[in-house]
Amino acid sequence: MKQGWDLKKIGEIGTVFNGNSINAKVKKEKYTNLEEGLPYIATKDISYESVIDYGNGIKIPDEDKSSFKIASQNTILICAEGGSAGRKIGFTDQEVCFGNKLFALSTTDKVNSRFVYYYYFSPQFQEDFASQLTGIIGGVSMAKFKKLKVPLPSPPEQQRIVQILEKAFVAIDKAKQNAEQNLSNTRELFKSYLNEIFENSNNTWQERPLNELCVKERIITYGVIKLGDNTINGVPCLRTSNVRWLNIDISGIKLIEQQLSSEYSRTILKGAEVLVNVRGTLGGVAVVSDNMVGWNVSREVAVVPIDKDIVDPFFISFFIGSDLSQMWFNSVKKGAAYVGINIEDLRRLPIYFPKIDAQRIIVERIKDVQRKYYNALNIYERKIANLQELKKSILQKAFEGEL
Repeated sequence: MKQGWDLKKIGEIGTVFNGNSINAKVKKEKYTNLEEGLPYIATKDISYESVIDYGNGIKIPDEDKSSFKIASQNTILICAEGGSAGRKIGFTDQEVCFGNKLFALSTTDKVNSRFVYYYYFSPQFQEDFASQLTGIIGGVSMAKFKKLKVPLPSPPEQQRIVQILEKAFVAIDKAKQNAEQNLSNTRELFKSYLNEIFENSNNTWQERPLNELCVKERIITYGVIKLGDNTINGVPCLRTSNVRWLNIDISGIKLIEQQLSSEYSRTILKGAEVLVNVRGTLGGVAVVSDNMVGWNVSREVAVVPIDKDIVDPFFISFFIGSDLSQMWFNSVKKGAAYVGINIEDLRRLPIYFPKIDAQRIIVERIKDVQRKYYNALNIYERKIANLQELKKSILQKAFEGEL
């Protein structure tokens, strides 16, 4: 901290208070879709980008306001409990009522509320906040929160720092939005290329259901139903979170008991199978690589043991990943809250394909474009990550008095 700055407890620089909980039934019957009233903000209504959703459909009418805590304009809100504790932070631009899992800070006249708001995002505050988390779900008590400290320069210096931060963050956010848009455009371009190939297939291509393109001794089926606890030195088991669109991401992979995997021997991977997500997060499809031989899959993932003498596994993966197949899946998927595709439906998915040599030429063309696609993704993802790190660096310098 810079010489001449004061280190103050949050409880010393303003009023800290939390809001009110509302019974779900009462919220629906009494406070939903009202024309007039103060917005009621819960943790879910603050995004990780610090945007507050004032139009969430919940309002507290004038006659009930006396029963609720009210945060005025320019109040800082922070989630104090659960998975988003310390990570969801908002700054009000109007009066609101708010939930009991949010802590509000209304600063004194000598403290710039935007200065403290930005400090909440700093590495030092995030570290201090995390050190006070307790309990199974993770939370910080009001008493502990009030004892967290904020470095404070003079009011003019607070204002100067806020102005620098806001100018810098506008530029960073714009650059981040541009990178995110480029990232989205890159995905759409590759999808468009993929769709064009299969939508413009000529009449010489065959049509057969997916199950007729599999090796005779194996069938299309899903994997392990109950994975159990993570097992040290266990068998890697791919889930829907691992099977992405045309890619397998092994980060966070689950390891299951060897005996459990053996009980589901039909889905023990031999290499070159096509995996398709059939429950929950749909749209994932990818080819099993040789280094995944011996692994298994969860119930939410179907194993398609392709006969490589008839079709190329990558051709099938690309075909299933295209809109042609995805729209077909949408027409047969079941469920509302937890959607899925029946194995029987997957087995009868219509596949259009040319002769094997022509498939391989198509696959090589797609892979060439895919490599360029991944290179572009890496560039934009790195750019976004660098911009996020730049924000952290600026915040750190700001509250060490180095701006």
